[in-house]
Amino acid sequence: MRVTTRRKDNLTALPLVAPFVVVYAALFVWPTLQMVATSFTNGGLVTSGNWVGLANYARLIDDHKFWGAVGHTLYFVLMTVVPSERSLRTSSHISRRSSTSTPAVGSSRKRM
Repeated sequence: MRVTTRRKDNLTALPLVAPFVVVYAALFVWPTLQMVATSFTNGGLVTSGNWVGLANYARLIDDHKFWGAVGHTLYFVLMTVVPSERSLRTSSHISRRSSTSTPAVGSSRKRM
């Protein structure tokens, strides 16, 4: 009985989720697959090219500009994402702590 209820719920949710899945596939999945396929050719963004396999990636490993970009990206992450994560963690800790403490003077909670 419970399995049939779950199946009904899934069938009810399918028309609601389907538009998102279609748009997500069209705007993210398909272009991503296309760019991965293009990375194995010697073509540009709008021109088709010949299959070169992993040669592009082998050339990328020796490119000093690539490693400079990786270094700049890591620096950006360390200077923006890590402090943001730490501040969110701190604010969550403070919020959790203040919700268990005694109410402030003049608050609407009644004391017993």
